[in-house]
Amino acid sequence: MKCNYNILLLGLIMQCSLAITVSAQSYLTLKSENDKYSMMSDTVSINLGGRDRLVITGKTLADYVKVGAAFDAIKTAFINDYNQAISNAAIDKEAQHIYYFVLNEQQRRLKVESTSFSNYGIDIGYEKYRMLYDLPKYHIAWYYLATDVQMHFYFDNPDSILPKMSLFSIEQAMAKMNEEQKRFNKITHFKIQITPTGFQYTPQLQRRFIEIEANPSFGITIIGNTFSPITELNLMGCFNNKYNNQVIRAGISLAGGAFYDQTPDLSNQRFFIAYDLKTMFNLNRNNRGNPYWVGFNIGTFRAPEIAAIHKGMKFGLLYDGPGLVNYGVEFMNHQSDGNKDQSIYMLNIRFPF
Repeated sequence: MKCNYNILLLGLIMQCSLAITVSAQSYLTLKSENDKYSMMSDTVSINLGGRDRLVITGKTLADYVKVGAAFDAIKTAFINDYNQAISNAAIDKEAQHIYYFVLNEQQRRLKVESTSFSNYGIDIGYEKYRMLYDLPKYHIAWYYLATDVQMHFYFDNPDSILPKMSLFSIEQAMAKMNEEQKRFNKITHFKIQITPTGFQYTPQLQRRFIEIEANPSFGITIIGNTFSPITELNLMGCFNNKYNNQVIRAGISLAGGAFYDQTPDLSNQRFFIAYDLKTMFNLNRNNRGNPYWVGFNIGTFRAPEIAAIHKGMKFGLLYDGPGLVNYGVEFMNHQSDGNKDQSIYMLNIRFPF
């Protein structure tokens, strides 16, 4: 029996080695595509006629609906502040970049960026964004600081700024968008067109998919008061949300370890195998970096040479944060030699390859 468990452990280590490539390739692919964007948000694009456009970003579609009335209040305050600044010659009507910061009804600030490149230089990222989406050069940005929502207006002609802002209600546009509320968990970009009869919208659905990951690890497990090195291979199905970020992991794991008697040459080895079903949830699902995984596992031990834990059933809690180490606390309940149930507590510390 001892020989069979040695073979199983050798096979487990070989599987871990083969799985490193699969795990690393999957991680690098996701990181290279999404590393630039940490916080995930939905985008609403409202066509104001011609190339003129309003782009809302920073939060989710549901958040935009909740503060729709505040958007109209900000618009009214901006129109008043903008007109007053023009009348007082505080800003140039031809200014290409205007910023409006709003914390609440009383605390708001209007700023204008100089048209001189000598002071501010060229924002290459912004120019690339404009060319990619064919956006006009006159840009007005509203920052609703109370909610971290940003509203960006783009106009071809500064004379059309106030007429087109007064043309529609942002709150009503958000209410129209809310007709698709049941599908918000699938939509990342919402396009709205202003028409003579109201609003027409086009939601862009994001495909969600499942990834398969093989993640090897090694570490230490403490069973009662006994330490053991352990190697583990997890085969997990990963369910993504609409932002292509993993939110749930579920799958199986195979772990192997050995106890060594306190002999000078550590010659007396007793091996064990553990099988588990695992489910984990990402508590930081709306952020591409620093995932916080918590979950639970149920499983069993197989250790014919160690009667105290052989065929023991176990249940545990799992934590896998942004660092290199993940932890698990387990409780094992079993019967020893036909006697009453006994309990053993276990602590696992693992390092992924």
